[in-house]
Amino acid sequence: MTDTSWTGSLHTLSGGRFELGIGTGRPGAETVAAGLKRPFGTGSQRLAELAATVDQLTVARDRPPLLISGAGPKVLDLAARKADIISPALPPLSDAAVASPLWTSCAARRETASATSSWV
Repeated sequence: MTDTSWTGSLHTLSGGRFELGIGTGRPGAETVAAGLKRPFGTGSQRLAELAATVDQLTVARDRPPLLISGAGPKVLDLAARKADIISPALPPLSDAAVASPLWTSCAARRETASATSSWV
């Protein structure tokens, strides 16, 4: 599990202006991890680590707003349930035909989870 104690300190030191954005990875992250000789893990492993980190963060008393970014249904389900801010991951230069189904899916998950999340 990731140590998240630093997030409360950064939140306080920034006067509440810090927002923590996390997800399960991004295109090219596996190559970066290999270059740093760090394990990247499978999608399931990264999702489990993200969920554990989010659980640890959401029980903290003094924490920054939590932004979760992703495109897969499991990450978006987690974001709908736990995030303060949801940022659906879109490919560069995406048009409405690509973005609309993802936004619709996010909105449905958010309503189902009764989250009070905002959107980026």
